[in-house]
Amino acid sequence: AVLPFPRAIDRLKGGSADLMFTFYRVPGREAFADYSSEPLVEQTISLFVLEDSPIVFDGDLDKLADRTFGLVNFSYGGVFDAFLKRNDALRVDPANSVSLNLTKLLGRRFDIMPSDHWVAYYHYAQLAVTQPGALPRIKELRPKVETFNAYVGFSKIRNLGSLRDTF
Repeated sequence: AVLPFPRAIDRLKGGSADLMFTFYRVPGREAFADYSSEPLVEQTISLFVLEDSPIVFDGDLDKLADRTFGLVNFSYGGVFDAFLKRNDALRVDPANSVSLNLTKLLGRRFDIMPSDHWVAYYHYAQLAVTQPGALPRIKELRPKVETFNAYVGFSKIRNLGSLRDTF
């Protein structure tokens, strides 16, 4: 099942879910989950804006701290998560899913949407099917924020070590 990220984490912690993907190496998760020994994919986090946006990115997130960000409640990797911690007064427009977050960006509810590169384009393509020719275009700012490995997380409470090892 596809669930909002916080609910998926809760289910993994409680044992009502066996595993979840994509699962980043984030401090504290080892307490309730075992990671696959090999990464499943490499993920790239980028910043997305509307095509007509004047926003530029030179690799220094702190220069964007005066902008409003649309965020889903999950980790965007170490670089972006550290930026969030340094900027506790950052203006944030929360969403429960990437699809909703993208819809809010398209509606100009906020300035910048961090997202996995492929996930953002997938959700944009899905919206474009339902609204052909009606969507504002998005652009991916360069450079990318960060590229890192994503794993499968297995519930420790369910003792799935052998399944993890087989996987």
